[in-house]
Amino acid sequence: MLLVWPGRTLLVITVVVGIQLLFFGVGRLGGALFGSERSQRGMLLLSGLGGIVVGLLALFRPNRTIDFLVILLGLYWVLSGLGDVVSGFVDRNHPGRVSAVLFGILTAAAGLVVLFWSGPTELVLAVVAGINLVAGGLTQVAMGFRLRKGSAEVAPS
Repeated sequence: MLLVWPGRTLLVITVVVGIQLLFFGVGRLGGALFGSERSQRGMLLLSGLGGIVVGLLALFRPNRTIDFLVILLGLYWVLSGLGDVVSGFVDRNHPGRVSAVLFGILTAAAGLVVLFWSGPTELVLAVVAGINLVAGGLTQVAMGFRLRKGSAEVAPS
């Protein structure tokens, strides 16, 4: 579809990425406000607000946002990835620590690719975003299993 309707496809991708960032932003904001780890709240708050702002821009100004979204998404991925890496190193007792660091490195690397290759990135963005979303989803599923395993170990008998 990208080759047949590049404008429409990029518009749909912009809206889908906007929705994804909005949900991730709300989730991270919820973690910052209601999470128990005080050391992670600042980065989660920054990451959450950034995701919400970028997501809303993508949803309400998709035609004008595509070029700007390349830069914003790259910045968001770099900041979010660095936040995950920092969180993984700060909270040494977190059962999903290794997954958080790996996801953070992957996300920051994807952000750097987007930032330094911004010219042709509009068309490549679909592939980079797809890889990041699939890898992020798989990593979060792995973290869920690790968290469940960790909670089973501390559950009262």
